[in-house]
Amino acid sequence: MIRQLIYLINIIFLPLIGQSQIIPEITARVDTTETSVKEVYTCFKGYINSKPDSLYENPFWNKNESYTLVENGMNCNRSVWTMFRGFNNSTDFYDVYHPKILSIERIEINRFLLRVIYNNCTEGYEKHNPVYITRLYAVKNKDGEFKLENTLEYDTRNWRKIRYKFITYFVSPTSHFDKQKAREGIKFCQKAAKKFNIKKIQPFIFYITNDSEEMGRLFNFEYWLSYSTGITNVPTREIFSAFGVASYPHEFVHMILSPLITNYENTNMLINEGVATWCAGPTLDETYDSALESFSNEIRDNDTLTIDDILTSKYRNKYDNNPLYLIGAVICSMVYEKKGIEDVIKILNLTLNELRRELPIIMQKESWKQVNSEIFEYIRNYNSH
Repeated sequence: MIRQLIYLINIIFLPLIGQSQIIPEITARVDTTETSVKEVYTCFKGYINSKPDSLYENPFWNKNESYTLVENGMNCNRSVWTMFRGFNNSTDFYDVYHPKILSIERIEINRFLLRVIYNNCTEGYEKHNPVYITRLYAVKNKDGEFKLENTLEYDTRNWRKIRYKFITYFVSPTSHFDKQKAREGIKFCQKAAKKFNIKKIQPFIFYITNDSEEMGRLFNFEYWLSYSTGITNVPTREIFSAFGVASYPHEFVHMILSPLITNYENTNMLINEGVATWCAGPTLDETYDSALESFSNEIRDNDTLTIDDILTSKYRNKYDNNPLYLIGAVICSMVYEKKGIEDVIKILNLTLNELRRELPIIMQKESWKQVNSEIFEYIRNYNSH
């Protein structure tokens, strides 16, 4: 009853709270004199003015989708998992990236495709535009009202579906399902589970796409400037890959180890990505050893580099996060050698501030500065041969 009351309060009051309404622009292709197009436009306008960053069953969204994702602690709109990151709220996001509707096209009797472009309005950032082009479905429900939907379910409805052991694969038409790769992936998962004393691997879904653009469309992106090639969404037990093959060990590690993490809000990216890199390399086509050797050669003559330089992106690669991932991986490796797997699990559950305090104790050092020195000395002298 309390849940229902909160839901009703949100429907009534959320669109009315805060600053003035956000009015999405439209292009000449959007004919709002056509009744259904006007209704879809109104639905989207209502959505972006209803605190879309908030975790609740948004009244402008498909009810079943919204309920399922919110129950799992996720926002109903898969694209905002990326778009709103780094912003205090959706209002701040829309102040910088004002929405402009490119088109509203009918694809079925009661289903429309809504394409929206987001350009950075800040002077000097024009060269980065567009930052996002999103695609959402607007579908008329049994009450005759349009509600927004994610693209995932509809766009994968005809994909090849294969169940093997504890993985259900959804394979895009542009990808090939290799049974040998699938077997290798299963064996890797079993090996990782054994290493971390996990007795049973919980089932999960693996979406196989052939490139980052195809993968992005499953997150409602027709274009995303800061794209990804692999995403693991633990609450919904989903992994997404842009490499077109039936195995992705780095992402598998995130899923396999998820039962060991007591609170995802407290975990830090350094160790979360570090443990996956230690076990499986930073990406599909690069091992931990080869990536660390490259990083070693890169920083061998840099004797001032610190972990904090990497954490704050003062030092980083242009197109990947390998330095961060590899520092975390080296920490995991050193902790494992000194203390064993239980302490790797321990640091996986620490906040960054807790890690600064606990890691010197685990590594038998007097300070974070000494930990820093030992890590970089190890990396600079690293040779995989």
